[in-house]
Amino acid sequence: MDESAIQELIASHFAAAGKDEVAAGEIFADDAVIEWPQSGERIRGKQQIIAMHEAAPFAVDIAIRRTIGNGDLWVTESTIRYDGERPTKAAFIMEFRDGKVVRETDYFGEPFAPAEYRSTWVELMSEDEP
Repeated sequence: MDESAIQELIASHFAAAGKDEVAAGEIFADDAVIEWPQSGERIRGKQQIIAMHEAAPFAVDIAIRRTIGNGDLWVTESTIRYDGERPTKAAFIMEFRDGKVVRETDYFGEPFAPAEYRSTWVELMSEDEP
């Protein structure tokens, strides 16, 4: 699979997430694994991944900031809004085999106030920037 095809696949995956989990799940190999290190959770298998996402008690919207990578390793930076609320930043690390994700590791970061001491050197970003 060439790089543009993988980027399109990833974009389609996140566009469907929260709306059509079967379509979103097409990116995964049957034996795919998703890991969430912050909560210590692991989901094994495409069907389990789809079922877990379908059972989510909230609406989710994912805006991609950028996707970078090559070969079988890709990272997508994004902003997630659960039920349209305050944005959460996320990084999705996807490992591919034969055009399908076999392992995904996700990191989520809640917003926090900037430290005053850094104000001389930083430029504040908009909370709505994807």
